Parts: sequence; C-alpha cells; structure tokens
Amino acid sequence: MFKEGYKFFEQSLKNEELAFYRRCYLAIKNRQISITFDFKLININRAKEIIKYVYEDNPSFFYLSPYKLSYVNNKQIYFNYLYDKTTTLNYENQIKKTLMHFFDDYQILKLPKYNQILIFHNCISSLANYDQIVSSGGSGKDEDYNIIGFFQGKVAVCYGFSLVFKLLCDYSGINCLVIRGKTKGNHAWNMVEYDGGFYHIDTTWDLLEDHNDGKLGIYKFFMVDDLWIKKSRTINAIANYPKSYGLQYTYYVRNKYMINDISNLSQYFYERLKEYPNEIIVYVTDKRLNWEIINHSYKKASDKFRRLNNYNFKGKCDKYWSSKYGIVRIILGG
Repeated sequence: MFKEGYKFFEQSLKNEELAFYRRCYLAIKNRQISITFDFKLININRAKEIIKYVYEDNPSFFYLSPYKLSYVNNKQIYFNYLYDKTTTLNYENQIKKTLMHFFDDYQILKLPKYNQILIFHNCISSLANYDQIVSSGGSGKDEDYNIIGFFQGKVAVCYGFSLVFKLLCDYSGINCLVIRGKTKGNHAWNMVEYDGGFYHIDTTWDLLEDHNDGKLGIYKFFMVDDLWIKKSRTINAIANYPKSYGLQYTYYVRNKYMINDISNLSQYFYERLKEYPNEIIVYVTDKRLNWEIINHSYKKASDKFRRLNNYNFKGKCDKYWSSKYGIVRIILGG
C-alpha cells in the first residue's frame, strides 16, 4: 500500500457508520469478495456511499471500482476488483518509484507547505489531459477514475485527478480530501488544510482552462473558498465537508496580482509591463469592472510604457475577462 494520510471521512463518521467504514477498509485491503451489513442500521444507498468514502480516503485502493458494486437482499455487498494481485502490486511499485523520484528531484519535503501544494496542483493542471472520450459524452476507462490513468499516461477525469492530488498530499503530510458535487454533471475536486483553514483546489478545471488557449489562467480554482467555488457548482450535501472562508491564499492575492479599485488598473498594467512579461493577470474585486474600462486602462498603460520605456513596444495582445470571478488576463504578442 501507499503511505496513508488524512482520512476526513473516517474522522467524520460515528457509531454504526464508522464501524461499517472500518470493516469495509479491512475487507478491501484484504481483497474480500463481499461484506455483510445490517440494513436496519444502514440502508443500501448509505452503505454504498460509505464505501466511496473509504475509497476517497485511501488512494491505495485504486484496484477497486467503487461505482461497480453489486448487492444481494439489501444485506451483502460484493466488491468489484479491477486488477489481480500481481497487476496491482506491479502498478503500486511503479507508482512508488515515480513518487520517490518526483519528491527527490524537486526536494518537495524541504519546501514550505504552500509551495508543495502549488507544485502538486501544477503537476496535474500543467501535465495531464482530460480523457477526450469522456468529454465527448463517452464513459471512458476504469483508469480514468483511479490514479492509474494519470501515472500511466497522464490521462484521467476529475475523479482520477482528485485521487492523484490526494495521494501526493498524503506523501507530503498535508491534510487533503476529495470533494464531490455537480456542475452540468458529476464533478470531483479537492480541499486542503492550510494555516488553520480548508481551501478548495480544482486541478481539472484549471487544467481545462489552461489547455483552452490559456484563457483566464490556470489558478482560478486554487486555494479558493466556498463562496468562490459555489459560483460554478453545487457541493454534495450528503457529506459534511469542512467550511472554507477567505481568498487570502489564492494565487492572485498571495502574489499581489489584485486590485480593489478600477482607478488603479492602468497603473497596475503599467507596472507589470515594465517586467516585460508574456502575460499579465489580475484579480479585480471592484464590481464596476467592464470591457470598456479594461481596454481603456490597458491602452493608457501601453501608451505610457511606449513613451517612457520602449518606443518599439506595439502593445498587441489578446485580452480575456471572467466577469463572474473578476479575473483579467492579457497575453502579450497576440
């Protein structure tokens, strides 16, 4: 098995449900064929939900398919194992070697916790690909929904990416959990504990936006709170997930890529242009922001930069704005 980490769901359950969770954990660890339960204490739907909790707490159980369970007479659940013991062990050893090299090459454990979380996010959102079969309406492969798809071919879907992110956090000692909810369909992402609070991270949506011509940046869903994340989805109400407050650890706020007043936007653009960047990104909290202000502010800044710093500067660019989140991204040389 892989190194075990934070088990949010085990900690959140009580009484009969906790006992059932622990029985499922041991059964899956030992690859039992089935497990019995008392449907008078736990109904079948709740039992299947708890098995998903076990799976999401433990990326080591990648050989289980938590969505392909069968049951008899509402009292016995049969597990569906995807790989035999030899194949499972081979996958496990390969992934352990990959993790060892990754953590050694980047000296992960010597970095501040925030930087570790950022690297794990970038590892997925910058390197992975969403399975095109699923995005086109197909069902995809079993490996899309566990950690194997990413480690074998950098291809998965949201559920698989979320489990990979949790596995990385487990090896780093960072408290992390998998979150489920709905956008247009079912969706999964993560929460991490940092500096006494919990924050949402959605590597899948940052991945998709990055691969979509880089529009709006790849950190739109990094270390955000409940209010931010709920602009794009609903959170599974069955699970009592931690509450999240504040945007102080988002990529934009932490790196001072933000302004609170649109009157400062032109000066912000100008100061960033002096760094000769490939792109400029800013989070604007002022609700008065609109396209006219963005275009006027950038033109004013680029004219000033051309006059004072670089007469050859053309100022040509592509501009993107997410009105829902207040994020502006300018890609220079467009």
